[in-house]
Amino acid sequence: MSGLPEDRPSTRWSRVGGPLVLLLAAASFGTAAVSVLVPSSAERELATFAPTAEQPDPSVRIPGIVITPVAEHDHAATSAPAGGAAPAPGGGGARGAVGGGAAGGG
Repeated sequence: MSGLPEDRPSTRWSRVGGPLVLLLAAASFGTAAVSVLVPSSAERELATFAPTAEQPDPSVRIPGIVITPVAEHDHAATSAPAGGAAPAPGGGGARGAVGGGAAGGG
């Protein structure tokens, strides 16, 4: 052995492996940055349907969509909603468990 660093195998691999690892890390970071920063074609297409001040309802540009006006409703209802006071089917009673009410469904 001459005692030179080139004689040891670990030194040779560190000279090749170190830059290789850095190159792979930079490539993966660059790929991730590009995929996050550059919008895809689907995202660019959806951006054209975002509401703007000039066109608040971009859905009118979709072929086949029929826009029908809806009369204004009084949302301050004075009567109870239809359907009575029974809980919804499947539970939602006082305990909140399905079938755990006084009827013995559990």
